[in-house]
Amino acid sequence: MRSVRRSHKILAVVFLLLLAALPALAQEPEGRSDTLATSHIVAERTVAGTSFYRINTAQISHLISPSGQADVIKYVQRLPGVSFTMEGTSAFSVRGGNMGNNHLSLDGVTLYGISHLFGLTTVTPSSIIADSEFCLGGFESGDGNLLASHIRMKSVAGDFQRPHGELSLSNLMGAAFISTPIVKEKLSAVVSARWSPVQLEYNALAKHWTGRQSEFPASIKANVYDLYGKIAWKPTDKQQLFFSWLRTVDHYAFDSAGGTSHDDLGWSNNLLLLHWHGRADRRSALSADLSVNGFESRQVQGRDFLGDLDISSYGIQSRIQEYRANVSADIAFTDSWRATAGLTYLHTIFCPAVLRDAEYLRGASDDDIRSDLATIHGQLSYEHERLTARLALRLNAFWGEAGYRCLVPEWRFKLNLHLNSWLAIEGTYDRLAQFHHSLEGIPTGITLDMIVPSGPYAAPEKADQVYVGFMGSMPKGWSFSLGGYAKRMTGLIFYADAGQFFSAGATDWRENLFIGTGRSYGLESLLRGVVGPVSGQIAYTLSKTDRKFPDLNEGVPFPFKFDRRHNLSTDIDVSIAGKSKVPQKIHAAFTYTSGSWETLQAGKYLSYFFPAGEVLNYYTHPNNYRLPDYIRLDLSYSLSIKGARTEHDITLGVYNVLNRHNAYSLTWDAESGRWKQLSILPILPSVSYVFHF
Repeated sequence: MRSVRRSHKILAVVFLLLLAALPALAQEPEGRSDTLATSHIVAERTVAGTSFYRINTAQISHLISPSGQADVIKYVQRLPGVSFTMEGTSAFSVRGGNMGNNHLSLDGVTLYGISHLFGLTTVTPSSIIADSEFCLGGFESGDGNLLASHIRMKSVAGDFQRPHGELSLSNLMGAAFISTPIVKEKLSAVVSARWSPVQLEYNALAKHWTGRQSEFPASIKANVYDLYGKIAWKPTDKQQLFFSWLRTVDHYAFDSAGGTSHDDLGWSNNLLLLHWHGRADRRSALSADLSVNGFESRQVQGRDFLGDLDISSYGIQSRIQEYRANVSADIAFTDSWRATAGLTYLHTIFCPAVLRDAEYLRGASDDDIRSDLATIHGQLSYEHERLTARLALRLNAFWGEAGYRCLVPEWRFKLNLHLNSWLAIEGTYDRLAQFHHSLEGIPTGITLDMIVPSGPYAAPEKADQVYVGFMGSMPKGWSFSLGGYAKRMTGLIFYADAGQFFSAGATDWRENLFIGTGRSYGLESLLRGVVGPVSGQIAYTLSKTDRKFPDLNEGVPFPFKFDRRHNLSTDIDVSIAGKSKVPQKIHAAFTYTSGSWETLQAGKYLSYFFPAGEVLNYYTHPNNYRLPDYIRLDLSYSLSIKGARTEHDITLGVYNVLNRHNAYSLTWDAESGRWKQLSILPILPSVSYVFHF
């Protein structure tokens, strides 16, 4: 595990250098011991919700990010029930689930690799997203293969009237976007491209730093980009057909400063989608789509052995090729009653593998695992003046490796009752199932976890979740929500020692798997308000999450790694009406959370067996040490200069204004004999410029 942590430590420092050019601010202090039915964003005024949020992407551009690129996930991380896992990244935990339990989709197609630039931004540019929905309870029947949440991102429709576009530049990314009609009223095209000059920036800066900081690589190789294209056709006013493609690449390679190791890692997505939507009348609609989804991630570390790096190379890989067919229908019987039904079929080829030596991939060709998932689903909903109710059912038939088969039902229920004109109560119950697993033995918030399908070694993960809450609107633009949830998860996987993937002791990934359960419960609250030019929100979550594995820690429950007991986030926007009449805004964001958990040795003892006399480490239980509390303040200033046909948006941000060195992880320093805290993101300025035309 030490080599893995060292690798991640180097990566963290690399991007610290790249982002801010502030090496003097980094530190490693010594560690210490043991209306109400739906929430939506329509402009600056918002309505508080409980388990569902509709997000207008145009309204999140002012959020502060280390990369200068705001995105939907950075907003989601500031909502009740949600906790970021690793600082600055796109990883997040929802109601006790891990990152792999969240489902992220673009136009219905799963995005297995969402991170760009080690999670500092995401692979979906904001320019191609029309709106997003975030659901963490009361799921619809079409939401499947998840255990925690679903972020549904919908792409822009394309402009059938006149062309428009934008050019943008931020700390680490340059982008171009255009939407244009090809045949007016009938055919349109959308094209987006982003590229990061991370390699050029780092190598230019490293010339001045590597001499003073010996552990910094002298140079890196990096290739980071994403491409998106969409062709939309409207044969009639009631039909639309579109074809879209998304290609994303993250690849990084570097040698350690001493030349004793070489790291090569990266991930990529390749999505193809053909979608048709038709409407017979205002009460009925039908849609169908076909998609091909390719994902690959790899992390390899070569270590100097007898002067030849190629002799000793180890790592892990995940490859997924997914073919999906889906058809769904929506019918409104009356103004109050509506039904939705659908059929989805997934054929997936998984290739999780252990890498040994530079040219040898264990199981890459012989151990492809094929699985099939057929799902029929439907829901019935009722909506009246004071009552909204929905019952959703799913029936999953799964075929896996070695003849493994199972039939898994799911059911969900949601009820919203308006008690009066300003107060409503909402209750949800969800029975959920997920048919793949993430071996998150080294959860870093980037897309490098090994993903494996369910099978004879691990049944599908399941969860039962109940939520009850109140939400209301108050005079003068204030709204609130308050509720509590309880959740039980089964079929969870704990990988005993992911560090073995990077050593001579590397074994098949099916070994060292522990199957167990999880519990999570908590209180969630959200307050939003508008007072003149000032608007804002306060989100607070009090929760507790643990894991229990019969064959691990003698069956005694222990804390989930990202069990942050307290999670508080505050956002304030101040609109400035200057004499120039240029829209300006100041945004302040404050974050406080309890620390995450680490597994530290409690002591040492002498071995009385072979090898006799060797000093061995003693651990009490997994996740036995809570890191210090996390505190961060961010500030930004933005303005928009509008012309007759153009617009210029400029955002200046400062991430971690207090320059607090929050704990990323703890590592053991053999020379000093102490645990040291690694902090990766000090105060970081950012600049974002967007030109709309």
